[in-house]
Amino acid sequence: MNYFQLVIFILSLDFLIEQVLAFVNLRHQRMDIPKKSQVLRHRKIFSITALSQGLTKLSFYSSGFRYVLTMGMFLFGGFGWLDSLLRHVTERPISLALLFFGVLLLAADLLMLPFQWYRSSLSKSGTALIQ
Repeated sequence: MNYFQLVIFILSLDFLIEQVLAFVNLRHQRMDIPKKSQVLRHRKIFSITALSQGLTKLSFYSSGFRYVLTMGMFLFGGFGWLDSLLRHVTERPISLALLFFGVLLLAADLLMLPFQWYRSSLSKSGTALIQ
């Protein structure tokens, strides 16, 4: 097994474990309400539970999107392409590394922006919009 296959295996295993654990947490979330709930009313408890479920479902989608992008960059040579593109800008190793990771982080932030907007709209509304 070479290093490329090892990196793909580790990233895939990490994604799979993360998704399974999030799914198990979502399935085992308490939905029953104590009979003498004086701290929170029933409606508020359901609203909090629905919000939690909506945020968990959104994290499924966003982490799946991030996984597909990362695998696409690995499998189709996106990291090498970016490296060769940035080598035309600078030849210094430290500047090249800073530019490389800066471009990656900027692109990741821009691509994840719709998920962040939707998450903030979920949090503001207090109800789960994902059904």
